Amino acid sequence: MDSIATKEAFINQINNYNIIHLATHASSGDDAYLAFYDSKLSIKELYGLRNNAELVFLSACETSVGEIAQGEGTLTLARGFFNTGSRSVVSSLWKTSDKSTAFIVKEFYKNIESGHGVATSLHLSKIEYIKEHELSEVSPYYWSSLIAMGDNNVIPIKKTSYHIWILSLLTLLILISIFFYFYKKSN
Repeated sequence: MDSIATKEAFINQINNYNIIHLATHASSGDDAYLAFYDSKLSIKELYGLRNNAELVFLSACETSVGEIAQGEGTLTLARGFFNTGSRSVVSSLWKTSDKSTAFIVKEFYKNIESGHGVATSLHLSKIEYIKEHELSEVSPYYWSSLIAMGDNNVIPIKKTSYHIWILSLLTLLILISIFFYFYKKSN
């Protein structure tokens, strides 16, 4: 199963889906990248790709943070996906909490399926998060890092888009396994 969570598989499949959801590790700055099982997709490589996605959801840390280039603005992974052809991108402004992000993502897709636009769906999912949590968990740190950019169009859900979900889930599980392996090895 690990073989489908590769950079090559992603590059080969990027044009086949109207929703791309990547739940993986990312790095911002000069050498920004998205992590896959076998290697990293650099921001420079991303700028060379094309896709037809209505929505890209980057469920990874700091995907809206980047290098400021004079005359260009901020070069981020989110901006890279707009360059590839995406109409809407949901990305993060800082390191995210896996638990709160998972709740927001679940609510977000419920809202998308209910016929709300991207920004509206994200807004409603954040409100639901605040309603369902208390004390320190309602701090903006936990729910406000995700931002929606681009079109607020309603996105039709295609039942065939689950391949990317599987790819995202496998990538996340692999990265967590690698983290725990090195964590245990260092102790």
